[in-house]
Amino acid sequence: MNEINLGARKMSYLKEEKTTADLFKELRVLLGEEASYNQVLSSMCTLPPDIAREIASKYAAINLGDPGLFPQTVQLEKDVLDHLSKLVNAPVNWSGTITSGGSESNLIGCWVARNWSRKVKGINSGKIIFPKSAHVSFEKAADILNLNSDWVSLTEN
Repeated sequence: MNEINLGARKMSYLKEEKTTADLFKELRVLLGEEASYNQVLSSMCTLPPDIAREIASKYAAINLGDPGLFPQTVQLEKDVLDHLSKLVNAPVNWSGTITSGGSESNLIGCWVARNWSRKVKGINSGKIIFPKSAHVSFEKAADILNLNSDWVSLTEN
């Protein structure tokens, strides 16, 4: 049996004979004390609008990363990015992609910056400098991309 050690309590998981009701019961115990979106003040932690949740539930199996299997996703991404580029008055040579969230966006942003720095600036061993308030995904991105990183304190000025 596989178990997760949660201090005083242990929770089994991935048991084939588990009913859906039992699975949800265990999840309520495991996640019952987690903060809700109502308890968090952050733009990253807001409940998605109902329409976004409905779209995600209906089309979750469609993968933007596989245009061979889902060719219309390429056009959808282009349409959305074109609309967004007009909203922000992007330069003519802009580029972009749609991601699943902030962590993936941070990884891709660091990846693009690293590759651009190598190609355009000749920097082969880059370093990323983050404020200590930056999301932990930047540290993960630096590790995945084999970049050095420094975390710096912010000051009032």
